[in-house]
Amino acid sequence: MRFLQIAHGRIIPEYSSAYAMRCHSLLRGQERRLVSVGGTVWRHQVSGYAEQFPSLLLMGVAVARGNRSMEILISDGRYVNRRYIGRVKSLIRDSDVVVFEGPWQYRLFREELEGKTVVYDAHNLEANLRKGNVYHDRVREIEGEISRNADVILVFSREEVDEFRAYYGVNSSKVRYVPHLEDLSGHPWAGKGSRDLVFIGSVYQPNIEALRIVEALAREMPDARFHVIGSVCSEVRYRGSNLIAHGMVDSAEKDRIMSGCAAGLNPILTGAGRNLKVLDYIAHGLPVITTPLGARGFREYGIENFSIVAEADQFGEAVKAILSDPDLQERMSGAALRAYETLKQVEGSASVVSILNEISTRH
Repeated sequence: MRFLQIAHGRIIPEYSSAYAMRCHSLLRGQERRLVSVGGTVWRHQVSGYAEQFPSLLLMGVAVARGNRSMEILISDGRYVNRRYIGRVKSLIRDSDVVVFEGPWQYRLFREELEGKTVVYDAHNLEANLRKGNVYHDRVREIEGEISRNADVILVFSREEVDEFRAYYGVNSSKVRYVPHLEDLSGHPWAGKGSRDLVFIGSVYQPNIEALRIVEALAREMPDARFHVIGSVCSEVRYRGSNLIAHGMVDSAEKDRIMSGCAAGLNPILTGAGRNLKVLDYIAHGLPVITTPLGARGFREYGIENFSIVAEADQFGEAVKAILSDPDLQERMSGAALRAYETLKQVEGSASVVSILNEISTRH
């Protein structure tokens, strides 16, 4: 099978965001092209199977309109790079399976999809994320169309299987759970006794809200050091020397930073699905401090053994507790690694290829 993945936002380098990581990991080892438009990029880039198109007009209009308008503008197609549109149509013709990384571009290319297997890789239930947003009804319409017409919908957490079925009335056999799993480069955890902490995130409203909590912690705890990784660094306001905004880094540098931290932070207050940053933390053996919402999707793996779960107003106390107890850090690190290994064994068998083979056999 020849796969095409149609994405939006920055996908080069691979560790641009949790979104980009999912796009790259989903079909690792398969014959594929991954193509994307938009994001904070200034020129056309090609890296192996991945191809990134800029769209400066799209980004400019999206910033001017605000209200999370970029995805809506992409769906409308009016400000999308014309070379990108032509390139995707050409790639669709040469592909057997077309994977939409998010619902936004299905309408742009639906006329090209006859005879193709269509996969919706649902990074979130998007309509749920936009409750109260001016575009909520449009998002529900856009996502509902691809959900009904796709051959299969892939979701990140078991909870979202039932949510998609209920929200869009799709056939229960169509929604399949395919988790995101990390590929590690072999940096052992060495954070025992450290006063360093890490927060990872892309420019995404729930991450920006979480960043404000991290900044407040940095002001409150000048003797601790806070590392922020990812494109969310563009939203950093706090300028104290104990908060280091690394920005975009490659996987090796990310692994090096994380290996020396006492814990990973996940003060998420909004959003849906499993937080991939928690998966990243435990794959590196990092103890985790998270909100109850951020614990979603990990409770069946004994999150109480590798994490302190705290409400936002108790987050500072949880951070102080873990920094003051190196033995607790060590116990939680061991529990995090064990939980990740269990998760891989339980969930790692799911793959897009096996699901598509199963569906084609049934039909």
